[in-house]
Amino acid sequence: MYIYICEFCNFSSHIIDLPTILRLEILNGNTVDEQQSVDFLCEVNGYPVPDISWILSSTNTVLKKDEHVFKSKYLIPKANCLHTGSYRCQGINVIDGEFVNAFSEIDLFVLCSARIDQRYSEELEDIAVMESGDLNIRVFILAYPEPIIIWTMRHSDTGQDYTVNYTNSFNSVEHISTVNITEVSTKDYGVYTITAFNKIGPPYVKSFTVKPLGKYVK
Repeated sequence: MYIYICEFCNFSSHIIDLPTILRLEILNGNTVDEQQSVDFLCEVNGYPVPDISWILSSTNTVLKKDEHVFKSKYLIPKANCLHTGSYRCQGINVIDGEFVNAFSEIDLFVLCSARIDQRYSEELEDIAVMESGDLNIRVFILAYPEPIIIWTMRHSDTGQDYTVNYTNSFNSVEHISTVNITEVSTKDYGVYTITAFNKIGPPYVKSFTVKPLGKYVK
């Protein structure tokens, strides 16, 4: 009787498999209230076993990385307005010395009332502008859903209310409202009030007093 021994057989060999995103979801839903926790889950297939990274898409900031896993979780303990955005799950492995990756993205929306974006310096409440000079008031606001933003002006001498020309720029959660007046005249001096609101919580209200600085000389 003869016994044959295979010297070159490798019974533990694995088939190379490119990374594939099998599952990406927010376990408690894509829309959450402020202060609520947010649980992300991502499952990735592939061999060699992939590394899984969580990335904030808007800035490409790596939030978390788990090495050599098929499943990864990412937790936001207390969500706030600025957590609204797209989150990317990325799986990476190395095949023949080259990095190979796959990714998928999911959107998170955090409900929040209108408020000032404190990452920016606030405009002074008292603004002195020369007659025939230019007035520019810019306010940075956070809110989701998109707020309604309006301006009014009460004349400093007559007390009469006027509508104001302004421009609004809206993003998913970051918004900019601007009042711009070229060649200010006496009719433009008064109290300018911005009101921003959505269906979540109280409105944001802020007033600016615009007063004469002096005669503009060309």
